[in-house]
Amino acid sequence: MTTSVQKIECNERGASDMQSNPLTGTEAIMPSPGGNAYAPATQTQELGFITRQPNGTPAMSLNPVGGNRNVKNLPVKHEGRSWSYSLFGCFNECGICLVALCCPWSVHTRIEQRFEHLQHYNASDPENGGPFWTRACAAEALITSMGGGWVLHMLSRREMRQRYSIRGNELWDIFVSFLCGPCELTQEAREIGLEEESYRTQHH
Repeated sequence: MTTSVQKIECNERGASDMQSNPLTGTEAIMPSPGGNAYAPATQTQELGFITRQPNGTPAMSLNPVGGNRNVKNLPVKHEGRSWSYSLFGCFNECGICLVALCCPWSVHTRIEQRFEHLQHYNASDPENGGPFWTRACAAEALITSMGGGWVLHMLSRREMRQRYSIRGNELWDIFVSFLCGPCELTQEAREIGLEEESYRTQHH
């Protein structure tokens, strides 16, 4: 008789420890107040852990430093992108092209100053290339008179292609600088102008 009473009490205690989980439709064993502290975790506790979501990661900045070096959003392939303006698009900027035809040393030294300012400060040159005639301009005029001006143009063009990830090679740089000086200077001046304009847009 005593054994039967103990079995009934155990069954009642076990039933009190069983609770229905409304989310899963199953029963889970709940530890009694005086029960084992190391009882297994309940389904509700596990579900609460599973539904915990990680924090989102911040979006990557597409342009972390400096201005926009591809304002026209030209496709960039493995070997680079094309120039923003074609070589013979210089006729759309006749002012620069005519000055480059008559005084290429002046146009080139001003392009160089603007480009160096972008390289070192990631900002547009407040002097916009400086005055028309400088000592650097005079030195380049002397070099040009001896037939070496195109070499300086070629070196500048190579550096510019590297900055803007423009496809090309040194052989083509030599060809263009030697035979199409005014056109290539106009093309480079317009390319720099796009990045400079992007800085001004950022500050307005």
